[in-house]
Amino acid sequence: MDDTRGVVCLWGDLKNHPQCPHGPTLLFGTYVDGELKKFYACSACRDRKLCRFYLEYGQELSKSRKNIWEQEKKKFTQHYPHQKLYIRFNEIKAKSVIMRCYCHNCERLIFSSEKDKHVEHDIAENLTDHQLHHPTELLKPLDNAKKEAQYLFSKKSTEDITKMLLKLGTKQILCIGTPRIHEYVTEHYIDKMSSLLLDFDGRFIMFISPYFMENIMREKSNPPSIDGGLKNLTMSDYKVDYDNHPLFVSDKQGKKLGSPVRIFTNIPLKLLELPISDGYKFCKDCEKWVSSENKHCHTEKECLNLLSSESITKTDVKKDKRVEKRKAENEFKKSLAKKSKIEHSKEVIKQNVPINRKKVLKLKQTKKKFSRIKK
Repeated sequence: MDDTRGVVCLWGDLKNHPQCPHGPTLLFGTYVDGELKKFYACSACRDRKLCRFYLEYGQELSKSRKNIWEQEKKKFTQHYPHQKLYIRFNEIKAKSVIMRCYCHNCERLIFSSEKDKHVEHDIAENLTDHQLHHPTELLKPLDNAKKEAQYLFSKKSTEDITKMLLKLGTKQILCIGTPRIHEYVTEHYIDKMSSLLLDFDGRFIMFISPYFMENIMREKSNPPSIDGGLKNLTMSDYKVDYDNHPLFVSDKQGKKLGSPVRIFTNIPLKLLELPISDGYKFCKDCEKWVSSENKHCHTEKECLNLLSSESITKTDVKKDKRVEKRKAENEFKKSLAKKSKIEHSKEVIKQNVPINRKKVLKLKQTKKKFSRIKK
């Protein structure tokens, strides 16, 4: 086996997996001396410092370790007591704007009269109704890439995606890690769609009323005539923009061809209508909506994605450069080796064949005399 594969995820039934404070763990594998070593680790954190759970495959947690992790789980859940936090939310909302505050350090809504308990903390003051109902505009995005880094959809992408869902006749949506969509739907289309937010960021709990999701999850949330599940996903040409990422945008500050982020869906692409105002068009040959820069190729019988072809070209160029660099390094090493061999040979000759300078001078003088006589 190739030892350079890194870590692989081995999918299985999560019901049989041990749990850490963040939920069911995943089964991972890494190659050591050609053999696959399996182990269970946190599904949310990619750094053992953030979640220390580790269990080799085939082993069982001891009673003492089980108790330790149960205590850790309780600490984690108790940090965000949903009911208490939502009661506080309503108490804050009932007060005037000048009395509403949020402490970013404590991750709690507070009254202005409580600021003396949060000295030197980062506090947002004078919270408006809009901020309370749009926590993504109040909370600071998390930025730990090894756990829960957050990149939020731009207003334009949020509106476009919601319109696509409305045109498809969607009645229920499950927003997994997409709070901007949830905020927008609950504000503008609560009479047409019901939205449920599932997010790893516990701070959102205090802004959302307690809910029961069993009935929603039992119902089919896909639009009519659309198959469920994750099979047969295809990539849409729609470019998803983010507010807080320097490259995932379609303006002048972003990449040449706009954001590289795309939507993968099991909805037929001919039904996923993209905004014409942004240059998207419907290809009759492909029977799908495509971006303006993509042209239909009659040889391939599809609209080629310039983003993917550009990335492939760049990858090939990088590979060629790496190959050339390696060749140059190998040639340089060969020349150094050859040079060292020559130097070594010279040293050996000097050591093994001592030269008598006096004899050499006598030989030269004898040769000169001989040449004179001959003349």
